[in-house]
Amino acid sequence: MKLGDTIHALKERERYTVLVLRGAGEKSFSSGGDLEEARSDRDFQDFIKALVYFQNSLLEYPFPVMAMINGRAIGLGVDMAAMCDIRLAADTASFVINAVKLGRVYHHTAALRLINLVGFGVATEMLLSGKEIDARQAVEYGLVNQVYPLSLLEERTYALAQGIGTGCHPQAVKNTKIMLQKLAQARHRGMTQKLEWELEALTSVHG
Repeated sequence: MKLGDTIHALKERERYTVLVLRGAGEKSFSSGGDLEEARSDRDFQDFIKALVYFQNSLLEYPFPVMAMINGRAIGLGVDMAAMCDIRLAADTASFVINAVKLGRVYHHTAALRLINLVGFGVATEMLLSGKEIDARQAVEYGLVNQVYPLSLLEERTYALAQGIGTGCHPQAVKNTKIMLQKLAQARHRGMTQKLEWELEALTSVHG
């Protein structure tokens, strides 16, 4: 996945760079995984390997990653946005996770990232219904940080990126991101442990 290589190369340079992810044009931020690449078991495994490489490159990037969401985010495109530190959207953007309509189950780690942003109730509705939400709903739910008119999105996004890049101390930004990641990981471990306790309790009662 070329984007994974680009992110990895930027990381290896160890230069203070705020990364902005955006879609090409104004119609789509990301249309999700290309199912045409996954027709056979071998192709599917290769697709997953490339996807994991990209995701790890993004999650391990040491400086802020911003999503400039200029159109539709579909399926894994929503997760790509969720993996970013800051998400800014155009008022024309929309978000949909349509896995259930394709006979698939959304990956649990992606589902957890969604739950952490929008809460269990909204995530449940999105995942079980495949319902599309607009930019207004996305900012209300916490899926994005800000919504701007499409004509202003690029200007506002790069202004924020430049402000972080030039107005903040690089090491302080890097350390703050590490702190936030550790807090998120601790929350994830806590949720997982709680789930294990609850399942164990159910098993002991009904087993």
